[in-house]
Amino acid sequence: MRHLRTPARGAIAAAAAAALVLAGCGGSDEPADDATSAPESEMTSEPSGAPSASEMTSAPSESTSTAATGEVAIGRGVTAEPCPDGSPDRGCIYLGVISDLSVGPFAPLGVPITEAEQAFWTKVNEDGGVGGAYDVNISEYTQDAEYNPQIHAEEYESIRGQVLALAQSLGTSQTLSVSDAMASDNMVAGPMTWWSGWNFDPLVLQSGSSYCAAAMNGVDYVADEVGSIAIVKFPGDYGEDWAAGTRVAAEAQGIEVMGEDIEQVPISAGGDVAATVGALAGLDPAPDAIFMATGPTELGQIVGGLAQQGYEGRYIGSNPTYNGALLDSPVGPVLEASYLVVGPFAPYEGDTPAHEALREAIPEPANDGATYGWLMSYPLLSVLEAAYESGDLTPEGVAAAATTATVDYQGALPDLDLSASPADQTVRASNISQPSADGATGLTVVEPEFAGDTAAGYAFDEPCFQLS
Repeated sequence: MRHLRTPARGAIAAAAAAALVLAGCGGSDEPADDATSAPESEMTSEPSGAPSASEMTSAPSESTSTAATGEVAIGRGVTAEPCPDGSPDRGCIYLGVISDLSVGPFAPLGVPITEAEQAFWTKVNEDGGVGGAYDVNISEYTQDAEYNPQIHAEEYESIRGQVLALAQSLGTSQTLSVSDAMASDNMVAGPMTWWSGWNFDPLVLQSGSSYCAAAMNGVDYVADEVGSIAIVKFPGDYGEDWAAGTRVAAEAQGIEVMGEDIEQVPISAGGDVAATVGALAGLDPAPDAIFMATGPTELGQIVGGLAQQGYEGRYIGSNPTYNGALLDSPVGPVLEASYLVVGPFAPYEGDTPAHEALREAIPEPANDGATYGWLMSYPLLSVLEAAYESGDLTPEGVAAAATTATVDYQGALPDLDLSASPADQTVRASNISQPSADGATGLTVVEPEFAGDTAAGYAFDEPCFQLS
């Protein structure tokens, strides 16, 4: 198990400052093959405390627990025995976390995301747990995959027999690397990714507007101000989904997309930021805006490099591209003046009961990773509660509840009917924010719940992008 380590807040600011040097280096970021499903066998006993690999497997037979009011079927990842440090009167539901917690491009977000999820489930336990009968534990099986699909698959393999569901699976290509194994395991997951394809996977509980819909809204929001744009993206479904939405909206608005999409490999995987800056600086004339789906470190270095080249256009980015710590770097003033974040919901200071609960639990967030972790936890809570009410907390029961439950986001998003069609589950509105030192996480809202004509009228009857 890779242990959770908290990166220093100043690390990303230092990376942005390094844009003034822009040393190039080579590398690649090839996705891993899909994980191989483990064979099924039966649970032979109900363990005390955290279940071990020898005690639980990916698809155990059912048993029953009377820790609940009445009998409830339980299986993998659920014990009648209490959680470590849990209530002695309740059983335990073990959830897994596979995140980016150390050296990957999203570690500065992944750590507060994971901490917020821990705070969320702690609050659930303080309020009586699931059905008043089960506490939830996510700390026993928190894994660091470093935003690497191969490591993600390895970490999934290491915990798949011990957890009922995944509280977090960070990364689009990373989560797709284990999708076959998840299907074999009936493993429901709360993603930390906003790919437009998740609405077509009944095991993945998406929240808010996808990268594709957000990009459409970003284009529509600035359409009156720009006539040409360029696109910078990470390789894989994350960047491609954003790029697809950008191009659809640009065509609808009659906006020129200059040149080919510029693929930026993560710096942590050997990406060459200097090449991206050179490609953007070489566009003639310069684009009016640059649409970006990268990580925060790449954003800081690209903006810093283009500032040296005299670029004065706009930047519009997906929500994982930004981290408020960039305001403390030399590019902070440029971002405040020219950058917009298009996200799935309001940032930390949003005016909803869910945001109020978040602020009470985490009064001093490192960044909006805390917001993502808290708000993205509501769907799995609703699914677990529905499964408990049905009397079936086995993986099969939870998977069934993931197609029938209604998610209550406490105002952060409209209630979500998981039995609806993928198109009807699609959230078409996004939150538009701008960097500001006045915001607790370096963001202030400029346009809440903005749905442009492109996203509002798009069918969303299939993923905007899907690797063949």
